Amino acid sequence: MRVAAIFFLALSMAFAGTALPHARALAAEDESAGAAIKRALPDWFDPQTPEYYTMPPFVVPIIEGDAVTRQITLLVTLETIGDANREKVLANRERLQDAFLRDIYGVLAVRRPPDRNYDNIVKIRLQRAGERVVGNGVIDDVLVKATYDRRVAPARR
Repeated sequence: MRVAAIFFLALSMAFAGTALPHARALAAEDESAGAAIKRALPDWFDPQTPEYYTMPPFVVPIIEGDAVTRQITLLVTLETIGDANREKVLANRERLQDAFLRDIYGVLAVRRPPDRNYDNIVKIRLQRAGERVVGNGVIDDVLVKATYDRRVAPARR
């Protein structure tokens, strides 16, 4: 029994002695293959490409007096540069949506005259709200893709 254990131990050590150099060689080949793949990427490939995230539609009622007279729908897309910034936006998408909705309500819901266009003001305010949530430099641009303004029929009393 003792001879079998010694034989097994000697065989294991011999196998480990031959396998370890091969494992190191395979790891070195994998690293050189990874570097070759990185070198093989075309010149036009840039990991810092623009990434876009479209928020769910924002529906804002316009209140005049004591009634809702109009309803505005906004589609907002956020532009970021690179994968890291895209991940920050995706990780904070609920907080961004909440901050944007609060800000849009504050600007449009009560204080909007019927003849005034607020698209540029909304864009600037959403950019600032996004910076408060995810930090400076993460959101490159806020794109207000579509606005839909419709009148709501007054409620009958």
